[in-house]
Amino acid sequence: MVAERASRTLLASALGATLLAAASAAWAGRPLSTEDAGAIGARTCQLESWTERAAAARTWVLAPACGVTSEFEIDGSYALPDEQTLVRAEAELALKYVPADAHLATALGSVDFALKATYALERPTKAAWRGSEASAWLVASWRPSDAWAIHANLGTSRDRSTGSTAAGLNLALTWVPRSDVLLFIEGQDNARHEIFGPSQRSAGARYWLIGDRLALDVSAIRAAGEPTLWTLGLGWYGLAF
Repeated sequence: MVAERASRTLLASALGATLLAAASAAWAGRPLSTEDAGAIGARTCQLESWTERAAAARTWVLAPACGVTSEFEIDGSYALPDEQTLVRAEAELALKYVPADAHLATALGSVDFALKATYALERPTKAAWRGSEASAWLVASWRPSDAWAIHANLGTSRDRSTGSTAAGLNLALTWVPRSDVLLFIEGQDNARHEIFGPSQRSAGARYWLIGDRLALDVSAIRAAGEPTLWTLGLGWYGLAF
């Protein structure tokens, strides 16, 4: 029993590190963790919710986002793990700026740019909410065609508990083989694995149940030395206010 409990505690710690690494990598709407340079739109919101599972550990995530203006977007997330040995809950707030003139039209396709700042919090099992990490990112999206897109995030993150900072890089390739399906592969890395978690590789898909309104997402995330993290979720979009 003691060995089993220790094993579950270790697994929860590993999962928590994976989730923190994903959260600190300028997360975007599911199924991608890499951010894109698009904007939600003025007075429009979206609501995404998904479950994450790695071996026996599960986490539920709720992530709303709203476009305040055509250029500014506010994002949030709340993560609740079923194993609350170390962390009872995690949350994140983010502000995204998409300048109207940050667009290049080239012979090889359009390129868009954005900026994003995030602030992550955690609630340890035996403590109150506290800040855990802050980051700033330059976001670029290149669309060589209507079916293909490449997204890149370059930024820096600061860990509150250690005071350490590190550069990070996220890359994602998306393909839309038909109007209701999106497939992707992506990778996330940072310069301080011992602080911000190991590099990650993932793949997944989105299927539009209702075009541009309701989507079903699935993905698999793999980090060195950790169990594969599976996600399954739904997203609601175009919610005007």
